[in-house]
Amino acid sequence: MRTRVVKLKTRMFSGRVPITREAAKLIPATSKFLSQTLSSGRRDGFNPKTLVGAKKCPLRLVPPVLDAEVSVVMTVGDCKYTRYNWRTAQLSRVTYLEAARRHIDLALDGEDLDEETGRPHEASVAACMAIALDALMCGNMVDDRDKTGKLKAHHKLMAARAGEIRMGFLMRGVKPATPPKQGRRRTGKALAREVKNFLRRKS
Repeated sequence: MRTRVVKLKTRMFSGRVPITREAAKLIPATSKFLSQTLSSGRRDGFNPKTLVGAKKCPLRLVPPVLDAEVSVVMTVGDCKYTRYNWRTAQLSRVTYLEAARRHIDLALDGEDLDEETGRPHEASVAACMAIALDALMCGNMVDDRDKTGKLKAHHKLMAARAGEIRMGFLMRGVKPATPPKQGRRRTGKALAREVKNFLRRKS
């Protein structure tokens, strides 16, 4: 697809962008529509606030259950430590990465809920990442990670090797073994049942 670089300058954007030739043909009409919409306030029922809102973070893409679950985990931290303590004191990056990894390992090992918070380990992982990201934003993150290795390339190599092993077994007619059923409840159903019981008690 052939493209060209054009210079756009409107009340919302100014700069050079690469676009297709087909899209370039629509620029005059689009620019005229945007200018008329912003100047007149409304055009055919179209609210100009929508244009401004389109430039903001698309928070609607983040499932709101994340906020609810993480808030419980953060409440435990608020009681044990000081609220937003990482904004006033430096924070170790490795400490929170390792904390998140411990919760991931426990979840992968079959444990559904964290003993301290009573919420899924995934919520604790999200809380760790929220604190780490906030500390990065505030400039209070101490990057105490080790020197970067070649882990990404090694992961690709091991994935290829694992694929070769599976293919070798399949070519010999050996079907992959299935793990035994543990008879454990499904986490999703357990959480849904918990919400349903709570709503029943409230009504």
